[in-house]
Amino acid sequence: MGWRGVRGTAAFLLALVFAMPVHAFDLGRLFSGGAAAPVAPSPESLPYQLRIEGLAGEDGIEEAIDENSVLKRLASEPPVDGLDLVRRAEADVPKFIDLLWGQGYYAAKVVIEVAGQRLSADGNGQWLAAKAAERFKASALVPVRVIIESGPRYAFSRVEVVAATGETVPAHLYDQLAGAPAQSPALVAAAGRISAYFRQNGHPYVSMDDPEAVIDHRSRSVAVTLEVKPGPRARLGVVHVEVPEGIDAGVIRSHIYSDNDLMFSPERLADIRRSVGRIEAVGSVRVLPRTKLDPDGTVPIDVQVTERPRHVLGGTVRYSNVDGPGLSLYWADRNLFGGAERLRLGGDLFYLPSSFSRNGNSRFDTNNIGGRLEASFLKPALYASRVDFLANAMVDRTATEAYVSRLANITTGLRYRFADKTWVQAGLMGEAGQVYDVFGRQNYRLLGLPLSGNLDTTDNELDPTRGFRLSGSLMPALGFGDIGHTLVVGKMQASAYQALDEDQRVIIAGRVAVGSISGGAIDRIPANWRFFAGGGGSVRGYEYRSLGPRDGYQRLVGGRSLFEASLEARFRVTETIGIVPFVDAGTAFESTVPTFDRPLRWGVGLGLRYHTAIGPIRFDVAVPLDRQRGEQPVAFYISLGQAF
Repeated sequence: MGWRGVRGTAAFLLALVFAMPVHAFDLGRLFSGGAAAPVAPSPESLPYQLRIEGLAGEDGIEEAIDENSVLKRLASEPPVDGLDLVRRAEADVPKFIDLLWGQGYYAAKVVIEVAGQRLSADGNGQWLAAKAAERFKASALVPVRVIIESGPRYAFSRVEVVAATGETVPAHLYDQLAGAPAQSPALVAAAGRISAYFRQNGHPYVSMDDPEAVIDHRSRSVAVTLEVKPGPRARLGVVHVEVPEGIDAGVIRSHIYSDNDLMFSPERLADIRRSVGRIEAVGSVRVLPRTKLDPDGTVPIDVQVTERPRHVLGGTVRYSNVDGPGLSLYWADRNLFGGAERLRLGGDLFYLPSSFSRNGNSRFDTNNIGGRLEASFLKPALYASRVDFLANAMVDRTATEAYVSRLANITTGLRYRFADKTWVQAGLMGEAGQVYDVFGRQNYRLLGLPLSGNLDTTDNELDPTRGFRLSGSLMPALGFGDIGHTLVVGKMQASAYQALDEDQRVIIAGRVAVGSISGGAIDRIPANWRFFAGGGGSVRGYEYRSLGPRDGYQRLVGGRSLFEASLEARFRVTETIGIVPFVDAGTAFESTVPTFDRPLRWGVGLGLRYHTAIGPIRFDVAVPLDRQRGEQPVAFYISLGQAF
């Protein structure tokens, strides 16, 4: 240790290397109280009993020592002779010193005794220790004792960061180190923040030189200088797509929304990864900048994808005590013709506790069974453009408190994608159906032009923590049969999400939805097209589609306009458990726009969330605030994903 008080760069680098322990699970290394599991004495080997002393309560260093110790790791494989045992012990000394330095203990001392003989740094005592160990062969375990004196912990006296280009490095990235314990992980974290800062600001090839450290043993302090080399600032360049056989590269390119006007940043690479990953035929996605700039000064990007299993069979189960049980099953081919075409066949079966055909829930009634059979087809990226072709066909039977309907529907459309979750769509829709409600039986046909759009800036589809969503639809249609000749249906919904803390453990979420129908008197609008509120995705605490205008006999009719609002506070209690108090309000109105001439219906409740890798599992319990005759006093809902 002749370099005390002078530059200690080499030693500091070794401390950095060994600062982060490597964890492994090994059934042969069970131990208790610092002693390794011994092997019985043997004439062919020298099993030993290891004791490590002096580390009680030292910030988890004991675990790091244990994970990196050769003596500990090989305790179940005893050495063949004393010299081999001594070599193991000598190998542990620099490892232990490096680990202690990495935690700021630069005056640490490590002493190892083998069979009562102390090993020394100058090599003396090794032969004596080996000879003493040999005496235990076939009779007893060799005692091996490691004595660690950590000494005082040093602190960072100064941390200076210098950019090779002369750029200013924001002090908040590293100034918290001054005066803090001189631990290598803290310095590594600061270096990571500095690198991330430059990458975020358009420097794809930022690097950092090895830190220069000056250790002063008198003041027990460490002064560190970090030099960062930001490299050139650059924009995104040519995107090179690598696809497996069976996937069209043009489809992948159509889902990349970057261009050469965008400055490089890790977030933009993540955007590419996320948008390409939305293609159902795609499995893994890797987005990597190449190692050097193109001649035009831009960053070339490699996008590498793999194909998911082509066929998938899945399903969901849901239940609510007011909306009843439901079961959905589907089968899909994710790459039907090699262009990421998706064909999906599915069915949904549910039972409503009460319906227009029979109120009450005292017994099972087949009239309350509803279901849907559906086939959908998606052809993405027509001619390698951002235009997708969609087609959907379904037959459906629905039974609610207001009506029973049977229908067949075919819809086709073209969707143009402006960005990952921003698009507009237009198509054609044909529907033929029969509805039975308070006005009697209606047979109808509709020919419509559905228009829709979506704007989404949230960070997660199933569990957003920031951003907003705005979606809307408008469908003018011609009516035939027992309904009006024209029908125009419009609906718009907006939701917003905001984290209240840096760790995103408290999220405020809000939703507002409005709807309107024009097309003549209410009895000239098919009941299944009218507006109703209530249910798990609407006003919780009330039955599905049970809120809206009623006739003089208190029979549910439905409305020509809708208003709904929800507010939630999403608290993350642990990494997997969350609680969500919420309040919902809404109803339908007789007029074509919400006039609020009738009171809103309110529901409040508390939800439990179990967060998984694919999204939160939701369990909500809701109570209607102004419960009326025939309405349930409490409702609960189980499903995957947040309520909105």
